[in-house]
Amino acid sequence: AVDSAGNVFIADLGNAVVRRVSASDGSIQVWAGGGKDPVPTVGAAPARNVAMLQPRDVVLDRTGNLLIADFGAHRVYSVTPGGAISVIAGNGEIGSIVRQTQALLAPLSYPSALAIDANGYVLIADSGNRRVRRLGAGYLWTVTDKNSREIEFGTPTGIATDSSGRTYVADGSTSRIAVITPALELTSVPIGGTSVAVAPYFDVFTVSERRVRRLAAGTSRVEVIAGQGAGDGRVRTEWRFSSPSSAVRDNSGSVWIADTGLGRIRRLTTGGDLTTVTTALENPLSMAVDSAGRIWAGDRAGGGGVYRVDNGSPRALVQGQHRLASLLHGAQLD
Repeated sequence: AVDSAGNVFIADLGNAVVRRVSASDGSIQVWAGGGKDPVPTVGAAPARNVAMLQPRDVVLDRTGNLLIADFGAHRVYSVTPGGAISVIAGNGEIGSIVRQTQALLAPLSYPSALAIDANGYVLIADSGNRRVRRLGAGYLWTVTDKNSREIEFGTPTGIATDSSGRTYVADGSTSRIAVITPALELTSVPIGGTSVAVAPYFDVFTVSERRVRRLAAGTSRVEVIAGQGAGDGRVRTEWRFSSPSSAVRDNSGSVWIADTGLGRIRRLTTGGDLTTVTTALENPLSMAVDSAGRIWAGDRAGGGGVYRVDNGSPRALVQGQHRLASLLHGAQLD
C-alpha cells in the first residue's frame, strides 16, 4: 500500500511485521509488529510493541489509517498515522457469520486481503469461509448478489476495486478473476492469480506462479510483465525450469516441454535453442503431438482444460465443467 506522501507499506508475513519504506530517503523500518504484547481487544496500543502472527495484506483507508489483515490471527487491525494499533474486525476465533454482526464479535477464517470500496467500506477476503465480507460502522456482513444471496468463491485470496465501483476477487482455485458489478451482478475477466490490482485506466494486474501478468483494459490480451526470465536464448547452463512435467517431440525433431511451475510451454530445437512459446496457461501439466505434428497441452488450472498451441496462442478445446460435451463434439472443432 502507498500513502499520499509516497511511503510504501509492506506486509512481511514471514517476519510477522509490517514495514514502511520512506519516500524521502528509501529507508525501511518496522511500522507494526515485532513486539511481545498482544493487540488489545479493547482500546489501542503502540503498533511496534505488539506481536502479530501472519500479516498478509495492507490497505490505506480514506482517513490515512493503515489496515492490516492478519491471516493467522483471524483479525483485521487499524494503525493510525500516529502509530496506534487496534482491532477493527474479528474475535480471534475461526468461524463464520450468518447475518450482520458486530465486527469485534464476529469470527473470521484466514482473512487474506483487503480493499476499500467506492463507499468507503472495507472489503475483507475471508478466505477460509469462501466469502467476501464488508465492514462499516462497526458491523460486518457478507457481500451478496442482486438476489441477496451470499456469493461463494473457491478460495478468495486477493481483492481490489476500481473507480467505477466494481470489485475484483482473485480466487486462488480458478484461472479467472471474479468481478462484482455495482448492480451486484457476478462476472469475470480472463486472467487468474492469487493477488489482484486495478490501474486507474482499468488494466488488471495479477500475481501467480512467480509471474506478474497484465490484462489490457477492455480486451482479452494477457501479457507477462515480470518473471519472464527463465534462461530463454541463453547457453544451456543458464536454463532454468520449475517443475517440468511433460515433454514431446514434434515432426521436426524439436522437443516441447510443459514447465508447470513457471506456467510455460517451451520448445527446444534440434539446434539447441530454448524458447518460450506461450505463457498463457497457468499450470500446463501434460503434452501430446498428433499425426499432423500439432501440439496439445493439458492445463490443470481453473478446473482443467485442453488446448491446442497454434503459433503461441493456445486455443481451447476442452475447458472446466464443459469437458465431456466438448470431447463428444471435438472432431467438429477443426
